[in-house]
Amino acid sequence: MKYRAFGLNHNTAPVAIRELLEFSDAAIEQLYASVQLVPGAEWLLISTCNRTEVYMRGPEEAMETILLALAGENSVWPADNSFSCSGPDAVRHVVEVVSGIRSQIVGDGQILNQTKTAYRLASSAGTLGPWMHRLMHTAFATAKDVITKTGLSRTGSSVARSSVQTAIEHLLECNIPEPWSFAVLGGGRMAALVLQALSGEPRAAVTLLNRTQETAKTLAGKYGMDTAPWEERYRISSCVDVVIAATGAQEVVLRADTTLDRSNSRDALLIDIAVPRNIDPDMDSRTGYRVLNIDELLSGNDSGRDSGDVGLSREVVHARELCDGAVEDIMGWQRERAVLQSTIQTLYDTFEEVRSREVNHNLHRFDPASRGQIDSLTRSIMQKLLAIPVVRLKTMAATDMDLAGRVEILNALFERVTCEE
Repeated sequence: MKYRAFGLNHNTAPVAIRELLEFSDAAIEQLYASVQLVPGAEWLLISTCNRTEVYMRGPEEAMETILLALAGENSVWPADNSFSCSGPDAVRHVVEVVSGIRSQIVGDGQILNQTKTAYRLASSAGTLGPWMHRLMHTAFATAKDVITKTGLSRTGSSVARSSVQTAIEHLLECNIPEPWSFAVLGGGRMAALVLQALSGEPRAAVTLLNRTQETAKTLAGKYGMDTAPWEERYRISSCVDVVIAATGAQEVVLRADTTLDRSNSRDALLIDIAVPRNIDPDMDSRTGYRVLNIDELLSGNDSGRDSGDVGLSREVVHARELCDGAVEDIMGWQRERAVLQSTIQTLYDTFEEVRSREVNHNLHRFDPASRGQIDSLTRSIMQKLLAIPVVRLKTMAATDMDLAGRVEILNALFERVTCEE
């Protein structure tokens, strides 16, 4: 079985395709419950505004089963807008994604929390085994190293901050008089990050709108901002300078055919950082409105790109070196496990051969009705005798004795048992 990574992301697919294959936590849990893979296969699904990707260890047929489930009953998987890799390349992809190197804004720290949430969902669903647990824990540890040992995260860059920065640049370029009026749609983590970014901007007057008014009041209250009922979103959007949409809705919440005409002569900038999109793209054709989706917002953002900032490029190189070390650690562990697994199987085969031979030689001494119980009892004793040395063998530090030496000794002691022996 191979490590595999496949799916689609901001490098392979535009937002119009990504939003069709975005899964909520509840939908992911349903997928885990419905997808049946071959024994031993392990997998994790992560779905964010920038990526819907599967990380797994398993055969080709397991990958095909998951792709069919992701595509849905009436859909076709967008192969032309997806990627697939295996082996060390897949391991590197996972580690670099978790570390923020492959984010739209390199160093964006949100992906670490998002992958931890995806990991918890997969763990709860029972779709992970020792291989994937090791991969993800190594990726998490590497991400922390990237945060503490490089300068990638110190820029504070994120999609939320970029949306606020873009809005302010627009307001300044258009000579919009202060105070600037902002409407933020949403009440979750992304909306909270937008409010946090706006809280340091004294020129902005911010109104938060969310379906649940109590949630809006609690969140806006942290920053001394105003709220308005969700039903007022069209009216407020028609008179503010900037709207930033960041809800978790699976459908458009600002429709072009429902939007009101602008109440002043200034154009409104509508920034949609949600996936699926919250703002009807056709609103861009309405007089007085300009729409930017998440891809358009970040298309000109050079934060973390390898070109441009020499200092930041140096930090990216350092981060990749840390990830390379993690990849080698995981692949080395996999090679060690593969060798040990063969040796462990030799142990079980040898002990089982001795057990079954001795049981068969002595069954005539017992009541035929007890033979099944004797077989079960001896098998249980054998497994318990082997359990402790097998566990210790798996967890023994490599510095205690070289792997080749361990395997050679065990094989010499236990393989090729004959009747005479």
